[in-house]
Amino acid sequence: ADTKTLPKVPQSTLTSIPKAPAQEERPQSKKLTPEQAPTQKPTKKRKFKARYMILLASLLLVAASLIWILSRTPATIAIPDVAGQTVAEAKEVLKKSKFEVGEEKSEASDTVAEGRVIRTDPEAGSGRKEGTKVNLIVSSGKQSFQLSNYVGRKYTEVVAELKEKKVPENLIKMEEEESSESEPGIILRQSPAAGTTYDLSKASTITLTVAKKVT
Repeated sequence: ADTKTLPKVPQSTLTSIPKAPAQEERPQSKKLTPEQAPTQKPTKKRKFKARYMILLASLLLVAASLIWILSRTPATIAIPDVAGQTVAEAKEVLKKSKFEVGEEKSEASDTVAEGRVIRTDPEAGSGRKEGTKVNLIVSSGKQSFQLSNYVGRKYTEVVAELKEKKVPENLIKMEEEESSESEPGIILRQSPAAGTTYDLSKASTITLTVAKKVT
């Protein structure tokens, strides 16, 4: 068989052929295991949520405190008008309105019957908290009255009558006078005279001249 001989390539031609650039070796990144991976910081969203929860908890705590304070604060109620009622009736009304009954004070009155309430202290209609003590001003009867004609009556009976009209016994003065015409103990004269208006507030003396046995 014929053997073909390849033509020789000149050395200059071989050296002129450009060589392919060598690929640079890139360092391989090391994979980090879960244990080696750095811990990630909380995101902004998580931070905002935490702040929101703290704020909400604070608001709920403040609201609960206000509710507790308001629930323990007594309500303000207007004092009822019990003028003209008996003391027993007035006390019942005040208790139903959640007030405490305070002191009973006597005061003369020409318009309110004895034993009836003239007014309250504090006054009716004013606002007060539950449990407030309310005093009752009670009529002791008229401040003045007209003296009757006591001449010819027994001294003991007249004294009892005057005491019922709130005249203190120390303001009733007795003077004795011998009389053969009247029984002992019968009133002969009086001062002030019958029909005179007697004012209890002035503490005037009532003088009764009483018959005694002639000696």
